[in-house]
Amino acid sequence: MRTSTLDPCGWRLVEFSTYECGLTTWASIEPVAVGDALPEMPLFLEPEAFVLVPLEMTDQTAFDLLPAKGRKALESARAHP
Repeated sequence: MRTSTLDPCGWRLVEFSTYECGLTTWASIEPVAVGDALPEMPLFLEPEAFVLVPLEMTDQTAFDLLPAKGRKALESARAHP
């Protein structure tokens, strides 16, 4: 994941990317604005074999499992960027 500087409107964009390298190279690039739902992204296990990773659900599950102190710290950082 990297922050994009290519947005002409001043929005903070993030790009998620994944690559497959076999006989050819293939990339999946998903631009997302900060605050949008995270996309599903392919995780390549070997050339031409991948599973989709549900990033939004994974992120939300990890957040829900944080101790209350950790959740508060993240929510506070989100409220005061």
